[in-house]
Amino acid sequence: MAGTTLYFPVFQPGALLGMGDAHGAMGDGEVVGTGLETSVDVTFTVNVIKGYRTPQVRAETDDYLISFDVSGSVPESIQLATTQLAEWMKKDYKLNDSEVALLFGDVLKYDITELVDPHFNVATMVPKETIAMLNQ
Repeated sequence: MAGTTLYFPVFQPGALLGMGDAHGAMGDGEVVGTGLETSVDVTFTVNVIKGYRTPQVRAETDDYLISFDVSGSVPESIQLATTQLAEWMKKDYKLNDSEVALLFGDVLKYDITELVDPHFNVATMVPKETIAMLNQ
């Protein structure tokens, strides 16, 4: 999506970045192992944020903060993605555990983004408009 910022973990000095597998459309979960494959022209910028750490990919769109995780089961992926998003809220938005729990109880959203591998991908999302209200 245009304007999305992705945060990737880097585990090795000199790591490289690769991209591919563009989909023109795809149902939730990629249940048949593929989407509508297409070619794309993409413009992007890469910045290294020294000292910034994330255990998995994170994303920020105009509307959501999104945490992703991949594991061997849907419940585990949900738990890991939720924990990562909670840590993000506590670190960057200075929320305590109780505030995160109340926020998540009211507005947290989940998408299962892939089911076809032996691993299951989950996206956990919090609307940015809700976070903006917390800072008023």
